[in-house]
Amino acid sequence: MKVLFVLCLFGVSIFFDCSSHNRKQTVTTIQTALQSGVQNLLTFKNKVGDVEYTINAKLLRKGEHNGIQLQSDVIQIKYELKNTGGKSYLIFNRGHLGTDDSVVYVEPQSDGTVEISQKAFREPKDKKCPYRYVPIVPNASWLKSKQTVHNQIEVALPLKIKTPFDDCTPPSEIPVKIDKTKFCVGISEADAGKVKINNKGLVEGWQYIKEQQLLCSDTIELK
Repeated sequence: MKVLFVLCLFGVSIFFDCSSHNRKQTVTTIQTALQSGVQNLLTFKNKVGDVEYTINAKLLRKGEHNGIQLQSDVIQIKYELKNTGGKSYLIFNRGHLGTDDSVVYVEPQSDGTVEISQKAFREPKDKKCPYRYVPIVPNASWLKSKQTVHNQIEVALPLKIKTPFDDCTPPSEIPVKIDKTKFCVGISEADAGKVKINNKGLVEGWQYIKEQQLLCSDTIELK
């Protein structure tokens, strides 16, 4: 019985030693993240049709990161799109006519989340928009058969509305407190033999491009 009792005590002591060790590791990990000013928010993988995609989101705290001084907290999103099939797609990751490749859109959603995106927009039907001499047209890049594309974007906090149709009325309203967001990138199947993209992302041959699909992450919690 004494031997059994000693073994039980030994087993309990190992359990609590391990639990204590795990707690120490968790605390160390949190402290390291706080000290570095970087917090991992999300890693998400999915596949829609032939396209596999991975989205990683981090929160970069205000301050210096790799020699760059951030003036505010920033959400950094890295994503990878892999075309496993034989079709070609457009990725709407280059803003719209008159902007550059770094444009990131932000808009509130009906479910209370705020969407961060790189996608194509249509003029809203429920708003009054001014007459335009030059139409708003999305720019794009290719995701051809068996190709993999990587991209990285940053958006400053607090999130502020940005779409190609910000001048339409009534204006959209963003929540005062934003707890949840998500990231989406838009793609469309396209006939690579008939659709052309110039070096600025301008697309020709829209009649050979199918409806946009959104590749979205899970909800990203902001605390």
